Amino acid sequence: MSRTALADGSVRYSPDLAHRSKRKIPVGQILIPLGVCVPVGLASAHRLGAAATLPIAGVTAVVTLVVVLLWRLTLPRAMSVTVTATDITYRRYGRKDTVRIDASTRSAARMLVLNTGMMSPYLVIAGDGGNFSLNTDMWADEDVMGIAAAVPEANQDPDVTVVDAKQMEAEFPGVLPAYTAHPNRTAVLALAVLVPVTVAGMWAFGTLTDDSDDLGNGSDDTSQSATVRGELTDAEAGKQNRLQDQVQDAVAPGPWSGDESRLGECGEGAWQRRLGGSTQSSATKLEASTVDAIEDLATEAGMVAKMDETSGAVYTLAFQDDATGAFLRVQGDRQTVTVSTGSACVDPT
Repeated sequence: MSRTALADGSVRYSPDLAHRSKRKIPVGQILIPLGVCVPVGLASAHRLGAAATLPIAGVTAVVTLVVVLLWRLTLPRAMSVTVTATDITYRRYGRKDTVRIDASTRSAARMLVLNTGMMSPYLVIAGDGGNFSLNTDMWADEDVMGIAAAVPEANQDPDVTVVDAKQMEAEFPGVLPAYTAHPNRTAVLALAVLVPVTVAGMWAFGTLTDDSDDLGNGSDDTSQSATVRGELTDAEAGKQNRLQDQVQDAVAPGPWSGDESRLGECGEGAWQRRLGGSTQSSATKLEASTVDAIEDLATEAGMVAKMDETSGAVYTLAFQDDATGAFLRVQGDRQTVTVSTGSACVDPT
């Protein structure tokens, strides 16, 4: 029993924490971690490689389960019912419902049958100004009786009536939380919001690990200090072609599929010719000898290392010629490996 007599003569009731374990965990709350980790796992597989799927999905499920458990543990501490001579007020998580005590006020005991077949006992307090319900598994019997006794005796209904969510909502509109009154709709709505948000978040995370903003994406940062030229000479184009072919040969024998040469911005009014090629890969990193060969080829092309990083199943090697803005980038995971090059920046003016 947990009740406190206040200075103004009112009485504040709180859930009996000893009763907390009696409240069964709804199946829907158990399935929440599964509903979260599946789209996260799929998104991570697409962006970070298959090796990252299980760890990320597992961590996501554990974190989500911890959040659900914390919510269930802290909920009783956030709830209270205060009874005065004129009204009954129910507070929880910043929300407050007040029912005035008059001839129209009712108290009713209802046994709610959920879609899963589980049954939860409720005390409903209703009046002209509104209503609220308490899951009495979380409250001491003496406190439940004390709250119900605040209602005029003629309007007390202590007999327990078994109802489903639809019947309870018809009798006391708005008395149940949306996820209890309409579990199917709530689940569909939650998934409709959760899945795209989760996938978008993982896509953004994968994009950040891509490091494409550092080199080879046409950002202004690539060529802030580069010396642009009036035209792209045949020698520069040939140098880029050889570097692209030599690095691809060093990484894997192929077959390689690649885009035709295209133009990309590399500064205000400047552009550069870009090449790219990709091939299937099952490795999470390059062999040390392969990395050495790529570094030698980049050095011969006048480039210096800008990045050598492994994040999850994604590895990235990046090189750049600071004088011309030319670059080389090798990136891969367990699905593909991609080699990208950019020529010296060209200023047409």
